[in-house]
Amino acid sequence: MGSSSSLADPGVAPAPEVESLCREILERYEEVNLLYRLAGSLTGVFVAEEICWRVLQEAASITRARSGCVFLHQADGGSWSLAAEAGEEARRLAEAHGAMLTGRGMLIDGEGSGRWSLLSAPMPSASGAVGQIVLGRDDAAFTAGDLKLITTIAGLAGVFIENGRLARRMQENERVRRELEIARQIQQSLLPTAQPALAGFDIAGAVRAAEQAGGDYYGYVALPGGKMGIVVADVSGHNIGAAIGMVITRCVVKVIAERSLSPRTVARRANDILCEDLGGPGLFVTAFYGVLQEGGELRYCNAGHHPPLLLRAAGGGFEKLAGGGPGLGIVEDARYQERRVRIERGDMLVLFTDGVLEARSPLGEMFGMERLRRLLQSVSERTSVEARDAVFDAVATFTHSPAAADDITVVVVKRLRGA
Repeated sequence: MGSSSSLADPGVAPAPEVESLCREILERYEEVNLLYRLAGSLTGVFVAEEICWRVLQEAASITRARSGCVFLHQADGGSWSLAAEAGEEARRLAEAHGAMLTGRGMLIDGEGSGRWSLLSAPMPSASGAVGQIVLGRDDAAFTAGDLKLITTIAGLAGVFIENGRLARRMQENERVRRELEIARQIQQSLLPTAQPALAGFDIAGAVRAAEQAGGDYYGYVALPGGKMGIVVADVSGHNIGAAIGMVITRCVVKVIAERSLSPRTVARRANDILCEDLGGPGLFVTAFYGVLQEGGELRYCNAGHHPPLLLRAAGGGFEKLAGGGPGLGIVEDARYQERRVRIERGDMLVLFTDGVLEARSPLGEMFGMERLRRLLQSVSERTSVEARDAVFDAVATFTHSPAAADDITVVVVKRLRGA
């Protein structure tokens, strides 16, 4: 009986297609094993140059390259930097053939013994190629299989480099977040912890801080003779610089105001100091400083700040407390004027920063002065705390967000009707 043709004869060489299949399986296994080993060595490495060096070593070893280098693309997309190099020949070949910024694979045969062959593969990422691997050898030409394998390795390198950059950005963002949180804590510690006591008045203020550190400040200065200083200030910007400017402004104004000087003198001297100390481009302060007496007289100087609104109990009309001079820290030797107004029984004075008026709805509409006026008229008979909180609540409702895009400061000064 003849043997079945489907049974392999150990004495017969395997068919060519079987040999080819076995080689392909072996190559795939070696490729997967290489990528697994390389990924393991790159885990936890976030420095791009170190990633490039490790990838270059593996790539040169697997292809028997005699020289190699890795280029990293710069953010502008038109320049590069050398991140890793083993021998100068590969870099010279890359420069000769323009392989640094091609963003594609290249395979150039040296055409003969002693002539250098070049292999180049891009390192892709989600945002585009982050660099290029270039290999060179002078003993043999690179194969299409070499290019395919190095292209796979380059793809893995691109992922790790991009992840490393993202990790560094996250670390930087976390560092900035911690610094801003510290700045906010410092700011909060400098704000009044209790409402002030002045005979005949009900006074309440607060700052609703934005997510980013800002430059809003308000405070009270106890003065002799039944007087009290009230200051509201806003440093330009919404970053750590504004937060530092707020601390400087608070210290400067408080120290000067405690000398019982007139509002315009406080503004002038504070401006002289802040012109020198703020220093940064575009950094300045708008401020309102007033000295309130128990009898109702308010002497004030408005240094470029949004005019506070004085709502009269008699008639329900508003007066704007404007006039005084430019913002602090802008013009050296600036002149400031002082004005006087009398707060009658039942009147309500509201001081605020631009975060109130410039708050925006989801459609981009600003809260605005007219909306603020109507709101204040509707809460004119409430306590200062209730009126203050009504402004905060109205802005939050208008913006559809409890978190303000800018700091919001509100100070309400009500003269009691029976005072």
